Amino acid sequence: MKREKVEIDEGVVCKEYQETNIGVELLALKYHAGKLKIKEILAKNGIALKGRGKQPLKENFVVSDWKIEKYHEKDGWHYVAIDKENGYKTTDWKNKAGVLTTHIEKTYGVTTPTLYDRRMYYMRTGNYWWEQWFDIVLEKDEEVKKCPYCEWTTTDIENMSGAFEQHLKKVHGISKSEYLKEFPDEKEYFKTANPVVQRQMEDDTDKYVICKECGMKLAWISTTHLKKHGMTKLDYIRKYPFEKRSCVDTSKRLSLNAIETNKKTKFHKSSNDEKELTETIRKMGVEVRSDRTILEGMEIDIYLPEYKIGIEYNGDLWHTEKYGKDKNYHLFKTMKCNEKGVGLVQIFEDEYVLHKELVISKIRHMLHKDDGVRISGRKCDIMYITKKEAEAFLNEYHIQGFTSSTVYIGAFYDDTLVGVMLFKNDGDGNWELTRFATDYHYVCRGVGGKLFSFFRRNHDYKSIKSFADRRWTLDANDNIYVKLGFQIDGILPPDYSYYNQKVDKYKRFHKFLFRKHILAKKYGFPDTMTEREMTRELGYDRIWNCGLVKYVYRNETATV
Repeated sequence: MKREKVEIDEGVVCKEYQETNIGVELLALKYHAGKLKIKEILAKNGIALKGRGKQPLKENFVVSDWKIEKYHEKDGWHYVAIDKENGYKTTDWKNKAGVLTTHIEKTYGVTTPTLYDRRMYYMRTGNYWWEQWFDIVLEKDEEVKKCPYCEWTTTDIENMSGAFEQHLKKVHGISKSEYLKEFPDEKEYFKTANPVVQRQMEDDTDKYVICKECGMKLAWISTTHLKKHGMTKLDYIRKYPFEKRSCVDTSKRLSLNAIETNKKTKFHKSSNDEKELTETIRKMGVEVRSDRTILEGMEIDIYLPEYKIGIEYNGDLWHTEKYGKDKNYHLFKTMKCNEKGVGLVQIFEDEYVLHKELVISKIRHMLHKDDGVRISGRKCDIMYITKKEAEAFLNEYHIQGFTSSTVYIGAFYDDTLVGVMLFKNDGDGNWELTRFATDYHYVCRGVGGKLFSFFRRNHDYKSIKSFADRRWTLDANDNIYVKLGFQIDGILPPDYSYYNQKVDKYKRFHKFLFRKHILAKKYGFPDTMTEREMTRELGYDRIWNCGLVKYVYRNETATV
């Protein structure tokens, strides 16, 4: 595409050059022209070029030249830019890659000024334009281990990952033993010169398993080792279904490491999402703090003392069984809080990340801080809606999304769908209320009752059951179900979902997808393996919820 020619008012350029301290370079930048073009205009109008630093100071700049850097490099240290509001951090503190301006536009909705305006801002204020939102902070460089043969470095100074050994082998073709012959003082870094040989002399059967293909003693039968035999992990399992693939010590160590890692991080407040949620609640005018007294040492991430409500932000990965969160962990916290008269909400990471506005609206409702348009159920029209209408509405306004049902009912306010309630026919006059949600842009009073009454008037039923998630239920005896006339009919124990960070970081998979016969058929697992063993081989771990409260509404006069 041919670029349009930029028209330049030569009189304006000459006047600005003579009456301000702007130089040729800034004029070229401002008028989208080359420096030679600006010089040509000045020469044509008989204006001599000013020597460097000879410009008349019509404006008192804090910084005389935008090329003068504000921050200076220091050996062993580096600068980072940190967002003053949310703690976002980047090493692109000079904005060379445009990280800062992109972040400011997306986060704060501020349009980035031209490069000329940003440079003028720096000269006038002494601060870079993005320092209105970012602090520029000096941080100490991480200690690194340097390869003696090249410029490669690693921050793994304790050799926990083996990255240095892999580098020596892949890049320089040098084994660990060969390296130690040249650098014997490095032996401590590797702990032992040849752990493989040392393991072959091991007599304690808790410290090794034997590869059935080659007879080698190993801490575990790894994928890397099996490649030497032209096998995958599944090939090995099919061929040796009853053989252990990890020694006792390794299994214990991995389990303990996971639990210890969790212990070190469970009180850690570095999650940006958790900080964001805390600040959002604080901006509602609510006192917020963490608490360890209610659970006698265990922490409640976000505690609202005025309301006696606790909120737990559960990172999906850190709340799997691998990190010590067993079947009763989440339920125990809920029950202990309830014993102290405290309601506990437990939010999983995927819920907040994927349904942030919905989660915040639910919390607003709990705190009576709803900020939507207030409407009454009396002013709503109730009618049947299509499955497609219900699906679109629930996928936006219900935290579990849509589920296929039998009857779909909607509440309309001024022709706008503001509430949806679904029912599923279980046969013999028994129904289930499967979903109820309202548009969080409205504060809907009495809409749930009107939808429920519409169903009862138009359908024969003996009973209607429904289930409340205990993670979101502050009081089982005071909620929408009780107000509609339901009674508690039972408490269901915790159930689990499956999670695999590598498959989807923000998804808990329903256990229905991981039944033993399905996995055995799909992946060729032997029938001797359990569902748990199969899912572990596939890299999935279990996440437990808090169980459900079952409610039932009974029609004592039913004839169906």
